[in-house]
Amino acid sequence: RREIVAFCSVVAVMVLPVTVAFWKPALALIRPLSQKLSWSRSPQTRICASTDSIHGMKASYDALCDKLRTVSYLEGIMGLLGWDEQVMMSPGSEFARGKQKAALAKTIHETKTDEEIGRLIREIESSGEPMDEVMKANLREAKLRFERNRRMPSSLASRAAELETTAYGIWVKAREQDDFKMFAPILNETIELRKEICRITKPDMPLYDAAIDSFDPRMSADRLADIFAAVKADLTPLIRRIADRVAQDPSLQDIHPALRGGPEWDPAKQAAMCREIADALGFDPARGRMDVSVHPFTGGSHPSDVRITTRYSADNWLEGLAGTVHECGHAMYEQGRPDAPGLADLP
Repeated sequence: RREIVAFCSVVAVMVLPVTVAFWKPALALIRPLSQKLSWSRSPQTRICASTDSIHGMKASYDALCDKLRTVSYLEGIMGLLGWDEQVMMSPGSEFARGKQKAALAKTIHETKTDEEIGRLIREIESSGEPMDEVMKANLREAKLRFERNRRMPSSLASRAAELETTAYGIWVKAREQDDFKMFAPILNETIELRKEICRITKPDMPLYDAAIDSFDPRMSADRLADIFAAVKADLTPLIRRIADRVAQDPSLQDIHPALRGGPEWDPAKQAAMCREIADALGFDPARGRMDVSVHPFTGGSHPSDVRITTRYSADNWLEGLAGTVHECGHAMYEQGRPDAPGLADLP
């Protein structure tokens, strides 16, 4: 473009002094050169095309996020069913709850594997438009989960959800009766099903790595072995020193009378104490709740609805306290998840 302007300036200087009769030949010379050097599109056209491309990618990304949020909301409903199952539900409702969770699991899996998600991912990747780090991370995780979930049939997701409820009911009964043999068959079935899911969804990973990845993404058994080895190096000598001290003075194991279990450790008072401790640790009761269950856990439906449980014993007050402190750690992580636009309810 600069060459065109310079050429025209030179021609103007040369042509103006001469007679008007020479302007037509000069113009005939300029036009072909101008056409040869001109842009195929004007700057305005190119800017508009680039803007349209960016807007198109953003629209696809927003549509993908809407799909991912829908998955998150459906999984929140599953979380509430699980919480209710372990906190409120009567044992006689087990069969129906298993069927409900199986039906919902099928819907969630079909939503996760909707081909529209795959199309949007491909559309965003092929656009070539720049993305910030959050967008890149969401796209990466969305693609990874989509590809893995597509390998598994929805029937397997349903089966896993229903088996979870059945296994929990049997575990509660086996625990009451202190009968592991009652629980062993369903435990084995659960493990084998999880192995099957790992093999199908993550065929490129060692089996145990695939299982770990479901709870701690990109962690591996080898890395865990290194971590435990480092911990063991200092922990083992410490345990030995403690054992030696206790052997020399067995009274060190005596529990102070004030800390021994008994009627004074009323579960209702323990619950009040544990709520106060949870608040002091940072648990936000306005966005969660505390209840009692057979085994402590953290559940709920959303960072704004985080539900923790513990259990209380007049004979062993440490159960309620330890359960509260432990679950508060999980709960505060969940409550601390980002809720800003563009971050909330996304991978």
